Amino acid sequence: MREAYAKDIPPYLCRVLDDYLHERKLQYNYGGPEKIDDITSGVPQGSVLGPTLWNILYDGLLRETLPAGVQFLAYADDLALIGKSKYTFELERMLSAGAEIVRNWLSNNGLQLAVKKSEAIILTNTRVHNEFTMMLGGTRINGAKCIKYLGIYLDTKLNFTEHANHTCTKAWKVANNLARILPNISAAKPKKRRLLANVVHSIILYGSPIWAPKMSQKGKTELGKVQRRIALRVASAYCTVSYNAI
Repeated sequence: MREAYAKDIPPYLCRVLDDYLHERKLQYNYGGPEKIDDITSGVPQGSVLGPTLWNILYDGLLRETLPAGVQFLAYADDLALIGKSKYTFELERMLSAGAEIVRNWLSNNGLQLAVKKSEAIILTNTRVHNEFTMMLGGTRINGAKCIKYLGIYLDTKLNFTEHANHTCTKAWKVANNLARILPNISAAKPKKRRLLANVVHSIILYGSPIWAPKMSQKGKTELGKVQRRIALRVASAYCTVSYNAI
């Protein structure tokens, strides 16, 4: 509510919000008799108003002043600190200072940073292996070769080969399961086959505007193998049919 008043939201709307958040209770049953607890913090999950309330609070963090060369990239409650520098030691200093600002802000607002879930990575085109370490709340975080952010796997070279590998592992399982229920000789009509094939395509194409321009040929080839597998079932074709033909 403090943030709502600070943003000059009309007082009558603030009072509506205050009443909405007042006397909230959680009713649950977990291995025993039913219990009811008071909820004194947090954003109501699954509500229409929830994202707006979160944005009102989170806006304060995004307005914090970061070290020169560091900026925020935020989506919902996922936050990334992005820094740019020619020197690794300078990048470590910048990002460690920025991470400390984030940790302090969260602590001052009753929130806790999940240090164990925090990751770091250097994105570079150089062939030199860059050792990277940053500090976060007294915890040392070493640079990883690949991290997952919003469902996309980012590797140090940004060629998205690792993303293709993880995606193929998931898509192959689905494609093989669908192939079993879609034999070449069956009552399944083409419309049904295409519908089920879209399940595999939705997995493969997730985030494609991001990785498609940069993905290595090796990654594209692996994705093509999965696509061919399900395309054979859509066309009711033999396994000897080439990828280009299918």
